[in-house]
Order: sequence, then C-alpha cells, then structure tokens
Amino acid sequence: MVKISRLTIQGFKSFGRRKAQLRFPPGLIVITGPNGGGKSTVVDAVRFALGELSAHNLRASRLSNLLHDSPGEKATSASVTLALENRSREIPVDSDEVIITRRLNTSGESEYMINGRQVSRNEMLTILSAANISPDGLNIVTQGS
Repeated sequence: MVKISRLTIQGFKSFGRRKAQLRFPPGLIVITGPNGGGKSTVVDAVRFALGELSAHNLRASRLSNLLHDSPGEKATSASVTLALENRSREIPVDSDEVIITRRLNTSGESEYMINGRQVSRNEMLTILSAANISPDGLNIVTQGS
C-alpha cells in the first residue's frame, strides 16, 4: 500500500520561507492543535502537491494567494514535496520511494516533478492514478466530510 512518509513545505500559506518537514511513521496519524494552528493547511499542502487546481478547494481566492505572505516575509515561490512509500510498486515508478514535488511561482504557474524529473500535471496524475491517488479522491478526507 502507498502511504505518505514525509511532507516538506516551504513558502506555502502559513508556512514561511524556512522548510518545514513532517514525518509520518507507520500507523494512524492524527494532527491536532488550536484553531489557526495550520492543521487544515497541512491537508491543503497534500492536495496541492497532488495537483489540485481549484484555489477555492485549497481555501484561497486564487493560486497566487497560496504563497506565504506575512509582514516582512513574502515568499516568491511555494514548494510542497510528498515522499510516498512505494515498496509495493503500486505507483508505476521503479523506486521504493516516489518523491512528488509541486512548485508555484508568483504568477500562479506550477511546475511538477517526480523523483527530480520535471513532468506535466497530466503525466503526474496518470502515474498516481495507477495507485488510485488523486487530489480530489477519497484518499483525502477534508474537514466537514
């Protein structure tokens, strides 16, 4: 079974320019914290990395609003990287770990990479669909669902 082993976020929404990395050990993972602590932003980051195109679904008015913007610290790009465990080879990539990265620039344009190789969004979605992974699939349960 494919599962997320790491999530790296930089310049995305409330995550500033410094890289933040979350590790997901085996078992049930629960993210808790106070209101406004960034819990939903973690889910938004996963959906973003998987190719979500709707700014509304990522709780923003437009994609360029996903860039971190706080007084004295405005990101010029955002990057989210998912490390997916792939020992079962459900994702058709010959690697025990598949690294999915999406970068967003100030114009709202995105760049997608799989294991460091630039790919189109459609190519990424096709590869991930082999493991039934999609940005709007049942593999992600959002607040209120």
